Amino acid sequence: MKKSIMPTMMADMSLKDLLKKLVENQAERENLFEALKGLIIKKTDGAFCFKDDNANVPKYWLKVAQDYADDLLPPSFDLGDFTLKALCFEEVVSTKKDEATVTIGLNLLRNIISEDTYWYSMYVMRQVKEKGKKDPVYRKLAQDAPVIRAAKSDGPKDPPPTNPPTAKE
Repeated sequence: MKKSIMPTMMADMSLKDLLKKLVENQAERENLFEALKGLIIKKTDGAFCFKDDNANVPKYWLKVAQDYADDLLPPSFDLGDFTLKALCFEEVVSTKKDEATVTIGLNLLRNIISEDTYWYSMYVMRQVKEKGKKDPVYRKLAQDAPVIRAAKSDGPKDPPPTNPPTAKE
């Protein structure tokens, strides 16, 4: 796993700013994908694909094609397109793997945030319900609370916490 050092300017950014930057980056990536699609046009009748773990294979055959083009290939063979796509394939696979790392990282953050906010919410909800037994303001807050919809994969939840949340160091 790659270790990265967070740039100083990012270390000072708020969570909101970092998430905004991710969204902006996503928009830029979508524009870049559109530009790539303009360059990468299907030109053969081929229907079979290399798997990602074969990303080095096209570069090998490109080298062979370039070295032996005069003896090996007909004049109609599009060596320029092969060159573009053979060199691009490994980069696309590598970028896709990096993107998967980003997705995994976001899912991990999402899970941490989701679990912690659930815990905090359940604590507050329990406190409000307890106070609502005697105070109509808290009773109304409990009545107006949004309904928590369980996801299909959610199993039984732990009971709401009884100890107040504490900051971890």
